[in-house]
Amino acid sequence: MKRWSRLAPAALVALATWGCERPGEPEDFKVRRSGPPVATQHEDTVERLKENAGELYEQRVTVNGALARVGNDARVFTLEGRGLSAERITVLTRQPVITGDAPLVRDDHVVVTGTLRRFVASDLERDLGWDLPPALERELRGEPVLVVDEIRRLDPPASRWSESSG
Repeated sequence: MKRWSRLAPAALVALATWGCERPGEPEDFKVRRSGPPVATQHEDTVERLKENAGELYEQRVTVNGALARVGNDARVFTLEGRGLSAERITVLTRQPVITGDAPLVRDDHVVVTGTLRRFVASDLERDLGWDLPPALERELRGEPVLVVDEIRRLDPPASRWSESSG
């Protein structure tokens, strides 16, 4: 028991500094190409977020899925769950998502960490720092959305074969 109590503070420091920003990257938003999972309590599903939104509003959550739709300015995209129902949730970012080597595109698999919010345009515009398109306001009024702090693109599954591997 004593040994654990000496190791616990070191483990907490390691977890707290795990996802630190790279030079030149805004403090409130991180994009990671790959690496260890985002350190949160557990990973949710899109289906769970949608079904339990009332209980999860204003909570930090982590969810993974495939991008079903990416907006023109890369600050709005739709994440599709993995379940049979293939639920979708809209994800909003403060800045356009740039991963360094390639923009996010449809069917990319990502892990997203952020705060689940009820879509209220005036509140989100204030917090995000940009004006939401009117069509998006009409489409999402009152719906759950995820305001992102961190996105991690997952490497393509190993089961994909190249054309040359015949």
